[in-house]
Formats: sequence, C-alpha cells, structure tokens
Amino acid sequence: GLLRMDFPRVFILIRDQDIAYGADFEAWKNDIIEVNFFNPSERAEADLEEILTDAWNFLALIEEEEETGTAKLKRLFKNKTFLFGLFALLAYEVGEISINSYFVNFATGTGLLDASAASYTLSFSLFIFMGGRFIGSWVMKTIPAEKFLKWCATGSVCCMVLLILTSVSEAGDAESWTRHLPIVFLMGNYFFEAIMFPTIFALSLRGLGNLTKSASSVLMMTPVGGCGFLLMAYLADVTGSFIIPFVIPLVSFVIIYAFSRKLSLDVK
Repeated sequence: GLLRMDFPRVFILIRDQDIAYGADFEAWKNDIIEVNFFNPSERAEADLEEILTDAWNFLALIEEEEETGTAKLKRLFKNKTFLFGLFALLAYEVGEISINSYFVNFATGTGLLDASAASYTLSFSLFIFMGGRFIGSWVMKTIPAEKFLKWCATGSVCCMVLLILTSVSEAGDAESWTRHLPIVFLMGNYFFEAIMFPTIFALSLRGLGNLTKSASSVLMMTPVGGCGFLLMAYLADVTGSFIIPFVIPLVSFVIIYAFSRKLSLDVK
C-alpha cells in the first residue's frame, strides 16, 4: 500500500499484507519497503521516527474506527429502548402511509364521498396534519415529548376505534346525519399523528452518546414500512370489507402508545 503525508511531504510504500495496527509498531516498520521525500532536501532535517509514528497512529485510528463501526451496531441493537423506538417508528410508517393510500378507496367504497370530494377531503386532512405538526412543536416546549406522544397516540387509537365502530353501526344507513362520522375521525387522526415521526425519532436517540449517528442511519430506513399499505388493500380484497383493514393502523398506533408509555414510566 502507498501512504502519502502532506507535512512533510512523504510517500511511504508498505508491503501489502494484513496487519493489526496498534499491535506491533516495530513489525509494521519492518514491512516498510521505501520512504520517499517529495523534496529530498527535507530528509536531513526530518525526524523519520516521528514521521513513521504519525503514520502508524493514523492507520491505527482508521482501523479502530472501522472496527468500532461494527461494534457500535452490535451495542446499538442491544439497547432495548432504541429497538422499541425503531419498531415504533416502523409501525408509524405502516399506519400513516397506509391511511394516506387507503383514504380515497375507503371514502368512495363505502359511499361516504364521491371521488372528487374524497380527494379534496384528503388534501384538507394533510393541512390538518401540517397544523398538528406546528401546534405539537409549540406544545412540546412546555410538555415532555414522551408525555405528549402518549396523548397523541391515545388520540389516534381512539380515532381508529371510533372509525371502525361508527362505520359498522352506520353501514347502510344513508339518511343518518352521523354517517360521515368515520370521515371525521379519520381526519382527526391526521392531527394526532402529525408529531409522531420526529418525536419517536428523537426519543429513540436519547442517551445514545457516540451511537447517535449510527442509530440515525438505521432509523432513516424505517420509511420502508410504507409498503405496509399493501396489507390494507390485501385485507380489503380478502374480507370484502372496507372497514376491517383499519385494524392495521390501529395496531400501529397501539405500538406507538406502548413505546411512549414505557418512556413516560422510565422518566418517572
């Protein structure tokens, strides 16, 4: 291998073989084939031993960081709070994206709204989501994040339960003024779920120290959970019901509630 140092400008040619840097400096020096100075006049003034020591320390640091990367992941996945947070964030992605993808199909399939009204209602729900994010950020300046997350998870669970119950009770009753309650509860859920992703993300990183960067990288892979919307479509096809698939986001929000409750108890 070839190592170049910029001050002084030196090229160090090293025999190509595996060696555990930090284990034996003398053995490493014996594997050096050649040391060339870019400016030969600098050689007489340079402390060759010091240059080689710096090179050795640099290579040892690189190897240590590489080894630590694997070690960090092993330690990270032994952290129960992080693992629970990872699972909760994945559950959020399943629930949130599933609802977005299924919204219009549910509204039109149950006859609650036509396609145009359903699309406008979904757009308005996303504005509610945005408002919930801003309001939630402001509220969490005074209320602990894990506590507010628990409140929001409770709100989402209630919205899903009420949506299912009112959808079943009002099925076929086209004249009832309450027939649109499922849409109301569905829209209400957008407010409660608005703060979940950033809050779960931040709480999952709490207290991880030098594992934070590795943990962030792992958490950023959770949007793959959005593929879970296929489960709602599958359930709708298998059961022939537009209501039963909401069990999936219900379970997702229950998982988030359990995560927030655990953190709340840990703080106490």
